[in-house]
Amino acid sequence: MRKEDTPEYLSDEELEALIRETEEGPMIKAPEYLEENILHKIEQQQKVTVYKEKVSAKRKLLIYSMKVMAAAAAAIAFLIVVPTVEQQSRPDMETYVAEAKEQVNKDLQEQKEKTKKRSEEQNFLQSVNDASSAFCNFITETTNGWFLKEER
Repeated sequence: MRKEDTPEYLSDEELEALIRETEEGPMIKAPEYLEENILHKIEQQQKVTVYKEKVSAKRKLLIYSMKVMAAAAAAIAFLIVVPTVEQQSRPDMETYVAEAKEQVNKDLQEQKEKTKKRSEEQNFLQSVNDASSAFCNFITETTNGWFLKEER
């Protein structure tokens, strides 16, 4: 920088003289339009803020109303659709009762067959048990006879 480009600062005495003159001298009057402009700008900002809040509140109400209408429409649709689907999917009562009786009879028949088969198995096992007991008794008596004859 050149010496001419640097701003010159006031010395301490000059600065104190400027301060004294400003404090003792008459006050400078602000332009008359300044206060009016500031108040007008504040009023404009408040109007914009109020308008935005009103629009925001109206938008929120509209969105909420749309949600309520959608929920009501869905509820009405469910009330109409669900009973018809249920009636179509469920057979009439007579068919249901007939199928239930048929199933019960089938289950009873299976139970009887299982019981009969179990009884036959138990009879077979009993006869095998009796035969094996008889055979073991025969072997025991025969071997006892052999050993007891030798001891005598």
